Amino acid sequence: MVRSRGAGRLSWGILGLGEIAHDMARDLTRSSRSRLAGVAARDPDRARRFAARRQGVRAHASYRALVNDDDIDVVYVASIHPLHRDLALQALAAGKHVLVEKPLGLNATHARDIAAAARGQGRFCMEAMWMRFNPLVTRVVQEVAEGRLGDLKTVHADLSHAFEYDPAHRVFDLRLGGGSLLDLGVYPAHLAWLLLGAPKHVEASCVMAASGVDAAAEMTWHYGTGRLAGLTCSLQRAAPSTATVVGTKGTITLQAPMQAPASVVLDCGGRTRIWNQSPESLGYLPEIREVEDCVLADALESPRATLEDSVGVLTVLDDVRSQLGIRYPSET
Repeated sequence: MVRSRGAGRLSWGILGLGEIAHDMARDLTRSSRSRLAGVAARDPDRARRFAARRQGVRAHASYRALVNDDDIDVVYVASIHPLHRDLALQALAAGKHVLVEKPLGLNATHARDIAAAARGQGRFCMEAMWMRFNPLVTRVVQEVAEGRLGDLKTVHADLSHAFEYDPAHRVFDLRLGGGSLLDLGVYPAHLAWLLLGAPKHVEASCVMAASGVDAAAEMTWHYGTGRLAGLTCSLQRAAPSTATVVGTKGTITLQAPMQAPASVVLDCGGRTRIWNQSPESLGYLPEIREVEDCVLADALESPRATLEDSVGVLTVLDDVRSQLGIRYPSET
């Protein structure tokens, strides 16, 4: 039974124990309203080792055992991309609230399946697009909405990282949903969606890796109103990974890394202002707090990261992949 009302503290379970799960486990300890109660991995020994290093955390023998644990309120799906839909559906069917690591699914169809199941079960569900809850990103969205930049014209955003090529690595394996788009490009895509909404049409190009994934991709989102977004991502280069928002009255620059900037620069009316943020805001704690706020208030979605937005971004990325001729083997 999910103990969301009146309990005041949520018990979390994590499915999949890659690097991001370690970061989430660390930040869960920093919240007074949450605790990590259980973990599960494809390799049960890995789950046991993970749990042994953390007091009060139980290692489950399987994913299904964790989602059926009555002590778990919220399930965080941190598995490889192709498992997101099935694990989210399992957790929702067991009556859990669910936070699904980005992307919500391999494609928009997967995302719609998750959204429909969450609504059918009456459970909270959200994509773990932690950038949306970063305080400086939130401030940028607010400044734009209040007209500080005048009429918004363009969003330029890049997120890139230099990975050593290894066809066995997750990001270079097409079977695992590898490629720059789903690992990195989702962040520029969500930023453009936050600021400009859904594009009218999209043009895309890419550089392919020998393993068949997009090693680098470039997207231009056209809005038909004199607005556009130029978005890039790459697994091959250590690019600046910044974002610039341009309006008729000024610009805002999100310093690297653009999905969690340590500072933002506003140039407007001949004046320059710099906003900085504390290291606490660079992690997953703001996202955790959003889940807590929503679940403890019996909200089924976050108004700041709706399932409709997640489906919309994946619909655009599906279009991009169609143009590039990229299809994941596990897509249905």
